[in-house]
Amino acid sequence: LMLVSLPFVAALASKVRLQWAVGDQSLGAALMIGAAALMIGLGLAACGSLAVYILSVPAVALSILIYRGERPGRRDQLLALGGALAMGGIAAALSLSPLLAELGLNRDSHVFIAETRPEIFARTAAAVGAHLPFGTGLGSFTAVYPQFEDPSSVGNTYINQAHNEYLQIPLELGVPGIALLVLAGIWWGVMSWRIWTARKRDDLRLQKAASVALFLLAAHSLVDYPLRTAALAALAMLCAVLMCGKGGDGRRRSAEETAVDL
Repeated sequence: LMLVSLPFVAALASKVRLQWAVGDQSLGAALMIGAAALMIGLGLAACGSLAVYILSVPAVALSILIYRGERPGRRDQLLALGGALAMGGIAAALSLSPLLAELGLNRDSHVFIAETRPEIFARTAAAVGAHLPFGTGLGSFTAVYPQFEDPSSVGNTYINQAHNEYLQIPLELGVPGIALLVLAGIWWGVMSWRIWTARKRDDLRLQKAASVALFLLAAHSLVDYPLRTAALAALAMLCAVLMCGKGGDGRRRSAEETAVDL
């Protein structure tokens, strides 16, 4: 939730920067955005999640591009690359540092006592192959997964989700689920391309932030199930709506306004 908020903070910061450039200086808005960015940064550093540290690299890079403007140039791209490399170095240092462990903020890389994520993925993939083309039914994971476990390795805990939506959805929904995933990916790709390559002068910061947020959620779904939580599911729906909307304030630009811009 903190990670996907970064591009929206960048969008707001970019808007405030433009307002300052035309003389509309709002110190309160700048301070609030700065405080939000600081709190999010501290929260991300302290979360102890390897997935967050990895995803923070593209999140920071794309947020820089959103902040710099609608059509970033070579300089902006180099700045984003530098920010991504710096964030990658910080993430690596945090993941290897004993500081988080001393503060009690890190998490064991073996999230489950009996099974690691690769093992869960392998068993889920085997279940997918066994139940194609129609799947096992929506919500049936906890009933089906134990059939592919080694009884000698079963302990007091059980696996409630596959921690990989690209395996669990095909398991439960079969080929129709795979088709839905493919269509969703195509829709996001087409809409993101239109938003990021648009030549019109409308304000597309929020649309870009929404496309980045959905990308981060989709990437995190490789190792977890963020969209099965109510807060992130609602945010994902909002992002989809924003990506389908028009940029700017919705007003039709007059010939005089266009002439002034040109």
